[in-house]
Amino acid sequence: MAMAALEYCRAMRAEEGVSDARFYWSGVDELVILGYVDTADVLNRLASSRFARANFGLADLSRQTDAATWFDAAAGQALYDAAQD
Repeated sequence: MAMAALEYCRAMRAEEGVSDARFYWSGVDELVILGYVDTADVLNRLASSRFARANFGLADLSRQTDAATWFDAAAGQALYDAAQD
């Protein structure tokens, strides 16, 4: 699973708009993937073939139990302001 997660992170870093992606073990059979992207749009567009293969490879060995999107304070304020319009 570690090799699949490593390839997933490498493929994610190769995507335009992604500045970093790493995985961390959070338990004996659980890992966390942390990706730093310029905008949330990066997560919503069609993935490259390399990233799609890496995603499938990881999904074939594991299952997603949780997902979270975190914003910095400025992005969170901008999202709040846009929702008020």
